[in-house]
Amino acid sequence: MTDTTKKRTRRGFNEEFKREVAPLFQGSGVSGEQVSAELGMSTSLLYRWGRDVRDDQPSLDRPSYKELEKKPQRTCR
Repeated sequence: MTDTTKKRTRRGFNEEFKREVAPLFQGSGVSGEQVSAELGMSTSLLYRWGRDVRDDQPSLDRPSYKELEKKPQRTCR
């Protein structure tokens, strides 16, 4: 018996490409679904890249996870 199905190859994307793609839908008015369809990739992957890029950039209005870990935890009484 021979297997006639094709094996799917996994595409690899470098970090530079990921950082260039994220702004295409973040704040541009173009939906992530449109961008992912044009690039031929999964919408969830595109949103994950956007989240990763956003989390890598420091924000003035939001403390980093490291800063939150340093703060003492409040205890309820």
